Amino acid sequence: MAFGLINYPIHQIHQLAKALRDYVGRETPLYHAERLSEYYKSINNGNGPDIYLKREDLNHDGSHKMNNALAQAMIAKRMGCKSMVTATGSKQHDLATTATCAKLALECTVFMANFVLKVMDNEFLSTLLLGYGVLPMRRSACAVTKAVIQEFLETSN
Repeated sequence: MAFGLINYPIHQIHQLAKALRDYVGRETPLYHAERLSEYYKSINNGNGPDIYLKREDLNHDGSHKMNNALAQAMIAKRMGCKSMVTATGSKQHDLATTATCAKLALECTVFMANFVLKVMDNEFLSTLLLGYGVLPMRRSACAVTKAVIQEFLETSN
């Protein structure tokens, strides 16, 4: 629904491309996995694919997640939103979202599954250092979307 409300002036497309290049670290290289390609060719009588790996792990946040987070945050800001809410079970989505919100001066609330909160690693600490609230989800990690909606409704009242 919101997508239909957004027109993309060419300058905003250029802004996104520039942010992806300068802030995320794109374009990431393709890596020819020669030994893997040779393996599949050797078991198929010389026939097989040339396998290339897209090195999204070389992005500044270490994953592909910021590509989407940045575009969505830019759309949200254009629509007049002042804050974003995210949920995570992987601990990379929260870092991408909070870093993007910090760049665009948006507020951000992160809901994390309880089992994720028990593992204090560098990505989790990065989220805290960016100054955003991290709230535990009391519900099952299997129902993350429903849990985020419910937790958001409960904490916003």
